[in-house]
Amino acid sequence: MPKSDEIKNDIDVFMENNRENLIKLCSELVEAKSFNPPGDTSKTTSVIEKFFSASGISCEIIAKKKNKPNLISRAKGINKGLHLLFNGHMDTIGIGDESLWSVPIFSLTKNSGRLYGIGMGNMKGAVAAMAMAYKFLCENRYWPGALTFTAVADETIFGTDGAEYLLEKDNSFQADAVICGEGPGNMNLAVAEKGVLWIRIESEAKPGQGMLSTTAGSANTQLTKFVTELDNLNDKKSDRPLDLKQLVANSNNLGLSISVNTGIIKGGNFISQLSTKSYAEVDIRIPPGIKIKDILETIDEMVKNHNGISYTVIKGWEANWTDPESKICKIVQNAAKIVRDLEPDLVVRLPASDVSRWRKLGIPGVCYGPQPLLASGVDDYVIEQDLLDCAKVYALASLNFLNTYS
Repeated sequence: MPKSDEIKNDIDVFMENNRENLIKLCSELVEAKSFNPPGDTSKTTSVIEKFFSASGISCEIIAKKKNKPNLISRAKGINKGLHLLFNGHMDTIGIGDESLWSVPIFSLTKNSGRLYGIGMGNMKGAVAAMAMAYKFLCENRYWPGALTFTAVADETIFGTDGAEYLLEKDNSFQADAVICGEGPGNMNLAVAEKGVLWIRIESEAKPGQGMLSTTAGSANTQLTKFVTELDNLNDKKSDRPLDLKQLVANSNNLGLSISVNTGIIKGGNFISQLSTKSYAEVDIRIPPGIKIKDILETIDEMVKNHNGISYTVIKGWEANWTDPESKICKIVQNAAKIVRDLEPDLVVRLPASDVSRWRKLGIPGVCYGPQPLLASGVDDYVIEQDLLDCAKVYALASLNFLNTYS
């Protein structure tokens, strides 16, 4: 195996020589519509498959549903060793209010060092960077073990047709460690992420005319009072668990705060009639140090004090993390420091990611990617240099991880 300085130089030269190819891949991924719902990843899969095929890299398609294919590529090293897995998702969130976009939505726009387009931050930019790193590693096999590349469907709605399906179908995806391209923002390294609790709150009230209304006399008013009180949980913070004491808490301590978002409220039939039924769907994100049962106990107490209110759990899972002292955390952090001459902070990622599915199986994983902000949406973008640096970090960290086998 070449010396460490030679390896870094090889990676630098390769990535700089392929800068335009990387941008071209991003452009083609942006043009391949894959917002979820409906979550069709057929076009994005074809783009990546074509990119790999041009370099003689074989792929396979594994799909639970025909319109939601997952692209897989597997590479073997020079002898036995550890197994590292790259993970990224191809589906994107919806475009939102199209009139608010200042750039074309489905084509890549370069402006002031930024690359704009739907899904660039979340997370087609990272998928492209991982694909380029994987190409480098396939062409420079001075490493032992195995490397698996997974570009999956159905992540943005926490669906079952992507990573969950792969892990249920085939235990070969249970690698020794996972690097996911889901950036936590600001080129930090996420070793933890919040838990998720989605609930549906329902309100019922007696029928009547609007002019006969009394305080909290309609289902809509009862529901509004309840979700307003629930919104106060946004002010509640957790203490870091003992094994996460070295984590930075993100800006404004958001990584350690509960977040409550009432995404949907619907109810009523006519302006002058009391609403008899209404409902809200609420997304609650729970930081390490607080359990789902703690939130549900709080909600149960609230229900006792509000007439006509009930709720059901849609889905949920606990906050999860990988030991910051683990091999994969240390190696990715060090690789990022070498590439960017600045050690990334260890943080709690605010949104969820597919890494939680591997952590549930006891497999360590981290999130590192070029998403510059804490959330993506209108005018989604990545910084071009961040994109290139991520490809370098993925390649360098992979080599360092795989070569620690003994």
